[in-house]
Amino acid sequence: MSTDPTPIRLLTLEQAAEATGLTTRALRHLYSSRRVPVTRLGRRVYFRQSDLSEWLDANTRPAETGGAR
Repeated sequence: MSTDPTPIRLLTLEQAAEATGLTTRALRHLYSSRRVPVTRLGRRVYFRQSDLSEWLDANTRPAETGGAR
């Protein structure tokens, strides 16, 4: 029984920023303060697409209703 594993997609800082809608500066701040998961290969920093999706889901709050008028 052979099943092909789903390939891991690694994103650069710029690609991750575009995918999340954040600036590269904001994303750099988040990973340097260890608030978003990263993968390091040597001195380079990459973001796993699946980790970013999970992180976004975990940090999404529903919109508040009945705000200021």
